[in-house]
Amino acid sequence: MTLTKRGRGQDGRQVGWLGKSLVEANTIQTNLDKVETSEDPTEQWITILARTFFMIRWAIENYRVILKFTKAAPGPALVALNKRAKTFWLVAIALTLINMIRTGKKTVLDMLFVAGDAAAALHVSGVYETNDGVIGVCGGMTALKQASGMW
Repeated sequence: MTLTKRGRGQDGRQVGWLGKSLVEANTIQTNLDKVETSEDPTEQWITILARTFFMIRWAIENYRVILKFTKAAPGPALVALNKRAKTFWLVAIALTLINMIRTGKKTVLDMLFVAGDAAAALHVSGVYETNDGVIGVCGGMTALKQASGMW
């Protein structure tokens, strides 16, 4: 297998994902603690559900990354795991958007940020395949949102 520069960079980024399931588990616990005292427990429950789907996504990604680095699975199996992970990601994003709209607490820019991730998840999961240009634009929107808080 020949790695391109893009492939090596992506591999390095994926190693950073290895702890994300634990971060999501902590977020779930934090929200479970808030349910009893929340003015809107439905918001907490939707968040808990969304974060659970994110946690499952990261667990599948972690498993896939380990299989990839140990060469314990063939390429097609890794692609199938990636699609499965992105399907969980898509469900988590949809729940997050529903919660954002339902509570009205987020700006349109915040929703565009989440929608940018949704486009990538739709594409990679195979639910709605598009092209790299669309994914690039959506990724650009996400990056702009992330960068907007830097200054």
